[in-house]
Amino acid sequence: MFLTYKIGISVSVVGIIVAVNSALGMIGAMIGGKLVDTIGRKKILMIFRTASGVGYVICAFVKMPVIITLLLMLSSFLGGFSQPVYSTIITDLTEGEERKAAFSLEYMAMNIGFSVGPLLAGFLYENYLTWLFLGDAITTFISVFLILMFVPETMPTKKELEKLKERTFESAEEGSLLSALIKRPVLLIFSFIIVIYFIVFSQFNFGLSLQVGDILMLEELRFLECL
Repeated sequence: MFLTYKIGISVSVVGIIVAVNSALGMIGAMIGGKLVDTIGRKKILMIFRTASGVGYVICAFVKMPVIITLLLMLSSFLGGFSQPVYSTIITDLTEGEERKAAFSLEYMAMNIGFSVGPLLAGFLYENYLTWLFLGDAITTFISVFLILMFVPETMPTKKELEKLKERTFESAEEGSLLSALIKRPVLLIFSFIIVIYFIVFSQFNFGLSLQVGDILMLEELRFLECL
């Protein structure tokens, strides 16, 4: 809605931007998944999540549509690096039933965020557009700060990795991501399904927002005709 109604970019071009943006996020997540096992969980999250938040801050004050669009895509790419960190940290810190409870809690929290966030955005969209970007940046910085203060670095040591070899599905795999997936066909199939889901979900959000915008504009026109 921002790109189409506020900036004035055509729907077809916005569709391409959304698709490229989603692809950049996935590429960032793939690279980030490798980096969290070599550099560390917290370092990757703090560096790239903070960089993503800085991009949103800049968007709040830049007036050039092209620059804003590029910054949004860059923020999505950089934010993608930190996406694997959350699940990785939860996996490192929990086991068994505790892990199920932790992921259920994360899923519930994300659903609450996806429900409340767009609702707040709807109130800010018309007159307080700057706060859409600033709000996203502020919540990002808060989450990074909380993890910095209260969550330890969970990347396992070599000794801990040796102990994990006793567990079939949690042992470390050497080599590239592709070779690790080939060794575990279930994960390969699951990853393929997730990629399709990710692409469909991004287009769903894109199409739904435009449909709602068109409906509201149509209702507004009808109201004005009645007057």
